[in-house]
Amino acid sequence: MITWDCPTCGARLSVSDDKGGKKGVCPKCKNVMIVPEAPTEPTTPTAPPPLPRDPLAALAAASAPRAGPAPRRPRRSYRPAQSAVNSLAVASLCIGICVWPLMFIPVLAVLCVPLSVVGLVLGVLALAVRGKKGGGTVAMTVLGLVFSTLMFVLMILPSLAFLSFMAAT
Repeated sequence: MITWDCPTCGARLSVSDDKGGKKGVCPKCKNVMIVPEAPTEPTTPTAPPPLPRDPLAALAAASAPRAGPAPRRPRRSYRPAQSAVNSLAVASLCIGICVWPLMFIPVLAVLCVPLSVVGLVLGVLALAVRGKKGGGTVAMTVLGLVFSTLMFVLMILPSLAFLSFMAAT
């Protein structure tokens, strides 16, 4: 039986003697490697070195860096539902905030109503995706909806008041 450590992840591997010198795959990290040759003479396990009597020396020996590969960090999983919600929420919030200064520029004030409607739609979509797939933050979505709704109302109410005034006269 051939026993060795994976050079990539450090997992303890063992195969039969006839697999020596052939390619093998680590079951843990999927690294392809050459299996070492079978030892010609049996190996005996060596005893660990005796610990020193001084507790500080023992602590230093235990904390000394070990030879071998560094441990791998666990992989992060990608959550598309959360990123989709955050993207829609951020877009809704940015549109709601950007429409605010446009309201005070007479030439660009015409863009406030369509942009605030787009912000409202994006905010509602962010809430719908969050409810369906889970994940994401509600705060950005709600703030985007509030800003977009506020801009929509602030631009529509004066327009409706003006139209009703013109219709009355």
